[in-house]
Amino acid sequence: MNIILIDDDTYFLKKASNLLERHGHTVDFTAISVADALKKLNKKSVTDLIFLDIIMPDIDGFEGIKYLRKALPEAQIVMCSVVENEESLFKAITLGASGYIIKSDPLESITESVDTIEKGGAGISPKMSRYLINYFKPINNGVEKVLSKKNLLVLHLISEGWTYKLIAEKLDMTIDGVRAHIKVIYKKLGVNSAPHAVRKYLTNQL
Repeated sequence: MNIILIDDDTYFLKKASNLLERHGHTVDFTAISVADALKKLNKKSVTDLIFLDIIMPDIDGFEGIKYLRKALPEAQIVMCSVVENEESLFKAITLGASGYIIKSDPLESITESVDTIEKGGAGISPKMSRYLINYFKPINNGVEKVLSKKNLLVLHLISEGWTYKLIAEKLDMTIDGVRAHIKVIYKKLGVNSAPHAVRKYLTNQL
């Protein structure tokens, strides 16, 4: 995966960049701000994933999502921040982020989120996903009427950032079985990606 890291903490950038490259990913470049990142982009840039901090000196991460999605519409964006609250997570998802991890988690959570996204999942820190699920659960009746109990369970685990392999082990099924459920979920919800499915699940957008 081709990755960009945007954070005003240069020490974090160095650690995260080294870790990602050791796991076989390509870090296109690191940037200390959204403006810095936009300057470093060129027409040949092919980026799959962007890790984006929220609290930065020029443009905050939320506003940055808008600029980055315009510049790199095919790239997925994962927020990587010290901010740990439901409001920030929900705002990031509604703006188009594909995930949200927190810096208090082990640094390896970055590579885990990349692996999850590569497999079609949503790269959300388990702690953050639980916040959002608990916040919106009372209004999920519409989704519950559309999906079977097993579909809902699979979608719930995806929203918590579980990989297909872990879901298969948890539910005592094969990975192909999990993929089959995912296809059914996508069809019933009228989506074609995990982030969109999770967004509908969490916000009841039917």
